[in-house]
Amino acid sequence: MTEIQIDSVLLPPEPSDQLWGCSIQVPLIGSGDVGFWIHVGGYVSGRWRPAAAVEFVEADNVVRVAAVRISRPDVALSRPGEREVEFCGFYTLVDARKLSAEFDLRLAAILEDGSRVPMGSIRGRHRYHVAATEQSPQGPSPPPERASADGNHDEPPIPSIKDDLKRLLADVETSLSEVESSLLDRLVLAGKSVLDLGAGTGERARAARARGAALVDGIEPDPERVALARLLSAYHDSSRVFFHQARELLEGPGREEYDVVLAVNGFDLVRDHLDAIAAIARGVLVTELPAADPDRAAALEAARAGFPFHELLELSSGLTASEQRGSRTFLVGAADEATLRSALLGRDGVTATQ
Repeated sequence: MTEIQIDSVLLPPEPSDQLWGCSIQVPLIGSGDVGFWIHVGGYVSGRWRPAAAVEFVEADNVVRVAAVRISRPDVALSRPGEREVEFCGFYTLVDARKLSAEFDLRLAAILEDGSRVPMGSIRGRHRYHVAATEQSPQGPSPPPERASADGNHDEPPIPSIKDDLKRLLADVETSLSEVESSLLDRLVLAGKSVLDLGAGTGERARAARARGAALVDGIEPDPERVALARLLSAYHDSSRVFFHQARELLEGPGREEYDVVLAVNGFDLVRDHLDAIAAIARGVLVTELPAADPDRAAALEAARAGFPFHELLELSSGLTASEQRGSRTFLVGAADEATLRSALLGRDGVTATQ
């Protein structure tokens, strides 16, 4: 046999009342794949709630979760007026080494409320699975069947990793700072696309989504933080929040545009990338300025080239003057006055200069 052999791709025999439709495409049916990967794409459109991800389960193990976020204008044209139907596509790579030698890979749509809807399955064979034969000369043991109260054998449920995530993340989760929370409250985020540079473990990105952002991309150079950010978003059921390592969304063709670009961890993060940010920011750049001159003056001068209109927000934690500490100044910059004003909420009680 070839390295990876796909025997069939099956959709449910009866359409689900929770989905408008779905598809599964495996482009290399019946042929050898390159390396260890099975390429899987398609779309899923929720009827009452949008689909946030597609879960891949084999032998009761979750082997892959793919975000539903790829634009599918072909599906949108066939279903005008449906909620969030345009971004219903998915694409991912499944590592064959994580599958049984003869596998039945089940796919389920994860809707925004956390419910799962079966989408179909991919069945096939490969030559990469060796762990089972190493453990036992008789090969892998079949999973035990589960009997219901009436004695019938039921299909094993798709497992949940919620409890495992809770234990894993107990020591790493942090909350958004009071100042950054106040900053997000000053921005118009509802329905906007947001890019968060220096996303860390994702608290700011999830807070932006909780304030109504339509989609949030987070960029973080540390791969361990990216992994934690994704786990935290899964644990908190945060949909349409995605994390990427390094600056991949700022470089190369096909990059996206954003209504709000957040660079809250300091101006040094964006100083050398202002031209690239200006090219993808159809709305505003929000960044923290240095605490004092001459660094602040130099930062303002550099930002004006791409964002000539700006407002400064000086925010502190604490409610009273005696409680206030850690004052921080943020620049909200835009290409024109109208864009700037439409991006800001009420300014009462906040020092602002122009």
